[in-house]
Amino acid sequence: MCKLLKICLLSAAIACCGGCGGETAISSVPAQPIIVDHIEVVDYLVDRYEMPNATSLDAQLLEEYIQIDPKLVEDFYGFFSLEEGYPDCIIYIEVVKKEEESVEAQLEKRRSFLETSLEKKKDWQYEKANKGEIFVYDQDLYLIIGGRSDVDVATEMAEMMAFLRESYAP
Repeated sequence: MCKLLKICLLSAAIACCGGCGGETAISSVPAQPIIVDHIEVVDYLVDRYEMPNATSLDAQLLEEYIQIDPKLVEDFYGFFSLEEGYPDCIIYIEVVKKEEESVEAQLEKRRSFLETSLEKKKDWQYEKANKGEIFVYDQDLYLIIGGRSDVDVATEMAEMMAFLRESYAP
């Protein structure tokens, strides 16, 4: 989390310098690539939003649980709940170039499957699956479904997505 905080503070400092007079704009400097520690991001979200009976994702589960061919993936990290009836998952996938749409479609298919399987209950687990989102930044994709029982699901999802957007903010 410390690296993420340093990146955010550095980004804020650079943004503030843009209005410090003179004709030279910061945008004339080539943009630095955004470096995000995906493990820290996922771990923060899992810790913050309480995933019951979480298990880590491995190559076999990536293929079986989400039905994504590991050959389409450069890197991945995440967790999902093994608790029956819980759709919770926070999964990061770095996709091989030109396979972003294919992998995103599989993530949406998994989210939709979880939503459909819980539809009859119409409880907060269904709401989590229904409000689940996919965050995409270049070749980085996240499937985010989760939230605590004592907080509005829409509020929790909005917070998680805001955290992801801030993590990738230049």
